[in-house]
Amino acid sequence: MFTSNYTRFYFYFLKPNEKLILNDKERAFNKIINNFSEYLSFIYELAACEYAQNKFNIFNVSSIWGKDYECDIYYNNDDFCLLGEVKYKGKKICLKTLNELINKAKLLNLKVDYYLLFSNSGFSNNLLANKNNNVLCKDIFSFKEFL
Repeated sequence: MFTSNYTRFYFYFLKPNEKLILNDKERAFNKIINNFSEYLSFIYELAACEYAQNKFNIFNVSSIWGKDYECDIYYNNDDFCLLGEVKYKGKKICLKTLNELINKAKLLNLKVDYYLLFSNSGFSNNLLANKNNNVLCKDIFSFKEFL
């Protein structure tokens, strides 16, 4: 895991495309642009985990995955449990995503204190109308809290 965004960018885009960059800059640039959203989704996920650490004053928030599940945000100790999803897509997160997350918590036998949903495209009206106080819907502007 790279701690430097420059190093991450270098090894994700520049080093693997070194020859292409030297020989055909326009094609190399287009290749980077075409894959940039996928790259940003990972950065957004890392930022969401860091947000959770700052918001709840906890450490080692990460992702978790297994054969039948994957969660972008995971933290669990004896006193506190956090589970979340991060979506960097061109569509809003809907109630279905929350329900899937709740089912993952059941599968993992977790008593979740907060469900954290991060979206760069917003949330459906049905999800926002959810009156559950342990569901936090955050967007890219939420990072301002810790700047």
